[in-house]
Amino acid sequence: MAYRLSAIINDHATAVKIAYRLRHLDSVLARLFNELHAGINKSSKPEVSPEQIKDAIEALEKLHSVLGKLLDLCELARLTNNSLMAQSVHNIANWNEEVAELIEVVQLSLNPEATESLYERSKEERERGDNFDLSEV
Repeated sequence: MAYRLSAIINDHATAVKIAYRLRHLDSVLARLFNELHAGINKSSKPEVSPEQIKDAIEALEKLHSVLGKLLDLCELARLTNNSLMAQSVHNIANWNEEVAELIEVVQLSLNPEATESLYERSKEERERGDNFDLSEV
């Protein structure tokens, strides 16, 4: 009986530690994106070289990969059903989607011609009246 109680306490202690680490990761990712959004909204933009942008893309891709692997492991361990951890895992999944979107935006910034062509095509579609309300689609 004492062994079982000890195992339950150890498992519960481990669960609490994992939940704490997941919440900490969630808060770190939230701070990262808050700082990114604050930096984007600043009026003064620092000059960034294409090499620095490529390095940032590589780092973001590594982050996306690591978070994806973590989320897969969390699902395998059924942590998404654990009341202590489910919200943090869900938030981390949302942050991982944000990372993927950020990668796409940064990659688009490397090719201004593609961005300009997207804006031009959008402008032409709007002028032709080819816009659709999302509720109609």
